[in-house]
Amino acid sequence: ADEPMLGSWSLETEVAETISHQAVKVEEYRKPEYQVTVETSKMAFVQDETITATVDAGYYFGQPVVGAEVILQVYSVYPDSLWAEAGESVFGYPILVEEGRTDAFGQWLATVPTGELFRGNERAKTVALALEATVTDEAGQSVSNYQTVVVHRTSQGLVLHLERHGYAPGEEIVFAAQVRDQAGEPVNGVEVAVQVLGWDDREIAGTVESTDRAGLAQFSFEMSEQGWYQVLVTGTDDGGREMLAAEYFWVYDPTGVAPWYQGESGQEPVLTVSADQSTYEAGEEAQVAIYTREPGQALLTFERGETRQAEPIELVSGTNLITVPILAEYAPNIYVKVNQFGLPSTDLWQVKSLPEAELHTASVQLQVPMADRLLTVTLTADQESYSPGEEALFQVQV
Repeated sequence: ADEPMLGSWSLETEVAETISHQAVKVEEYRKPEYQVTVETSKMAFVQDETITATVDAGYYFGQPVVGAEVILQVYSVYPDSLWAEAGESVFGYPILVEEGRTDAFGQWLATVPTGELFRGNERAKTVALALEATVTDEAGQSVSNYQTVVVHRTSQGLVLHLERHGYAPGEEIVFAAQVRDQAGEPVNGVEVAVQVLGWDDREIAGTVESTDRAGLAQFSFEMSEQGWYQVLVTGTDDGGREMLAAEYFWVYDPTGVAPWYQGESGQEPVLTVSADQSTYEAGEEAQVAIYTREPGQALLTFERGETRQAEPIELVSGTNLITVPILAEYAPNIYVKVNQFGLPSTDLWQVKSLPEAELHTASVQLQVPMADRLLTVTLTADQESYSPGEEALFQVQV
């Protein structure tokens, strides 16, 4: 109807004696009479800084919305959420709620502290926030808008440059830590501490160096025992905040007889696959380490969307190192997967008969950037501004 009764309705359908209900809400719509903006002094802040937000409410005919109720809700923003549509962000639960009223100019000033944002998330370097303001006028009409900002843990950034992730026992492991400010400029004279930790978090080696004019601090170590290790570098920014960066690498034993690592349960993994670098170029060779607890045959496959190549391999108990030539057709990525039948895992909650064997699988992604195929796209309009009803002509150049 043109003017149905407002409230909750129920739509009922009956098909072949099956009845289904669907709730429907009918609400009044009023065209907004004013707009709300949320502005902050800047778009990026540092931990412990206070975010100052100005909420402005004004009628479209130019007058301020005076004495209106304002509710400011602050949300964490997750741009890479699995539930986000392309180009969208997902808001979490409100972490702060503030209330107030607009003044004679239709404005309200709010402050948001940032000191506790990183509590419980010690490894996060940045946190994105959405500041959403809802203004309700005397007529009961509500209008909302929000502004997003980024809060950095530190005023300077610490990055760890590790060329590879796999090394032979006794091979020199060279890496560097780099410190830059928010403008991207290198910072000289920052003291950086480095620790090499074993899988059980025990310290294997450590030293301290200072950054040079390029913001770099150079380090090198040699490890003789096979296993997974973590490189942990720390420093403090100009505000005394701790900077942190970490990377993992592994040292392999070509004989394949040394233990790999022990997980939280104290047990070695059944099957793992690791690559010695994060990215490769066509023509290079990737060193892929396959660790298995059980010797025997396995199937090695190269996959992306489909199985592109498959070959049987023979594995020994422990570490197996294979060399994978990087082909141009692997761009932009390829998955190296190992399938091996072995003894079934012993589950305390097993309530059915154990099979004679269980299929164990593990894989690693080899990234091959397509730098030679990137396109430069420009979009140009024939005017800088338009009036309603005009036609705009755009030129796309690739």
